[in-house]
Amino acid sequence: MVVYDPLEVLVNEALSSVSSALERNGVTDVRALLEARRTSKGFGDVTVLLFRVIKERGVKFKDIAHALQGLEKPEIFSEYKFEKGYVNFLVDVRRYAGIVFSSIEELGEKYGHVPDPSPKRVIVEHISANPIHPLHIGHLRNGILGDALARLLKSRGHDVKTHFYIDDVGLQVAYAAYGYSKVKDYLTGKPDHFIGDVYTMTNLMIELLKLKKQLSQADEKDRAKINEKIAKIMWKLNEYKEKRPEVFEKLL
Repeated sequence: MVVYDPLEVLVNEALSSVSSALERNGVTDVRALLEARRTSKGFGDVTVLLFRVIKERGVKFKDIAHALQGLEKPEIFSEYKFEKGYVNFLVDVRRYAGIVFSSIEELGEKYGHVPDPSPKRVIVEHISANPIHPLHIGHLRNGILGDALARLLKSRGHDVKTHFYIDDVGLQVAYAAYGYSKVKDYLTGKPDHFIGDVYTMTNLMIELLKLKKQLSQADEKDRAKINEKIAKIMWKLNEYKEKRPEVFEKLL
């Protein structure tokens, strides 16, 4: 037997044996009500939960226990026990190891890459850094995560494309380009930091002009709100004036 996911074999064998035993004793259509999972150490390797069967079929514990006496144990398991709504299975290590190693030998690097039965076309977008802000460690992190996710999806058979959107259009880029054209001779420090500061100052100055125009046309009620916004922008612009005085004066 060659399988991509040996654990799935254990789960399916456990579910099939329990549902067959119950149906032979009159408890029908139970497969969808059963749940199988890895169990806690000391109880076995795989457990099948019977609580939904008991609740939705109205079956008593003693009737479940009686039905499970006729359970045909799959060869992949060495033993099983019914305990308080659980059927705990213990794996036959030699048989299970045989499946695992033969699958690895046959599948090679494909082992563990479970094919999706319904592969899809997928786009994974990652990084897409904002062009007017400095690059930082978070962009690197997103690149690693995005690439890893794309590889995982490809390994399952999906048709995957990765996109890194270069946001080089739009108003913010226009502001950055305009500001840079005025002050490019004053570039100091890291270029991405410089462009970020130039964009911010240019944007704040343009917003200030817009607010002053609104102020001249506003009624008494709105003037207070507009003046509050103007004060915040002026406070921020003063910070940049102290940080890059030559650039600030040139942009004015």
